[in-house]
Order: sequence, then structure tokens, then C-alpha cells
Amino acid sequence: WAFPERHGWGLRPRAHRNHLPVYALILIIMLPLIWIAAGTDGFRLFYPLYNPPSFNLFILYELTYLAQFFCIEFFFRGPLLYRLESRFGLSAIGVMVVPYALIHIYKPFPEALGAIAAGLILGYLSIRARSIWPGVIIHMSVALSMDVFALIRSDRWALLFT
Repeated sequence: WAFPERHGWGLRPRAHRNHLPVYALILIIMLPLIWIAAGTDGFRLFYPLYNPPSFNLFILYELTYLAQFFCIEFFFRGPLLYRLESRFGLSAIGVMVVPYALIHIYKPFPEALGAIAAGLILGYLSIRARSIWPGVIIHMSVALSMDVFALIRSDRWALLFT
């Protein structure tokens, strides 16, 4: 089975530095949108998934929460996408997006809908860069921002320090 050797599942350090401006642009676009979304009732009440009673527990929770985004990116934009790509070409991105979008279905509707666009964009960029790492960083940044912004916008942020 030569597949892992040939593709490295997107884990090997690659020359994805060429794509970093694109990933930075994505984050620049996303941060204001996340700030706006975090001010809505749907997001403020949903995030963070765990309401920490202290800043120390918030940090511990976030470290654990963010680790699972590596797993998500690895599975969807690593072995699944690369294996499908070897058979279906770029159409594999659409196939990968279906189960990826379904794991977001219980979240606020704009996020569930945005997961389709995010899956398509991150899938395409993963194929182009042959790396999951920039996608991991974007996914973690978006998730952490949503939690922090939701806490700030709901006035729960200050309670972490009391």
C-alpha cells in the first residue's frame, strides 16, 4: 500500500508557505464575521460548549477542545480527501464535504451552512498545498475566536477572573 508514502496524509512538512497569504486572508475575513456572529443569541448561547467557572479551566478546556480540531482536519482533509482524490480528482472535495457538513448540523444554522463553504475551501487548499497544517491552524483559530468572542459579547469573560 504505497499511498501513505506517496502522500504522507498531509502531515509531512510541505512547501505550503506559498499558500500562507491565502490562509492569512481567510483569517482576516473570518475574524470580523465571528465577532458579529458572537453577538447573536444563537452563537452567544451555544458557545463555548463548556462554560468554565475560572480562567484556568477555560485554558484547560480550550487546549482539549482545540486538539480535536487536529483530528477533524486530519481525517477530513488528510486520508479521506487524499484517498478520494486518487479516484475522483477534485470532485473528491464535494464528497468529503458531505460528512464534514453533517457533523456541523447541530450547530447554529449560519455555522452549519458556513461549514459547507469552509469544507470546500479548506479541501481545495489542502489538495493544492498537500498539507493539512494551515487548515488546522485556521480551524483552531476560528474555534478559539468564537469561544472568546462569545464570552466577551455575553459579559461572561470578566467572570472568569473573579
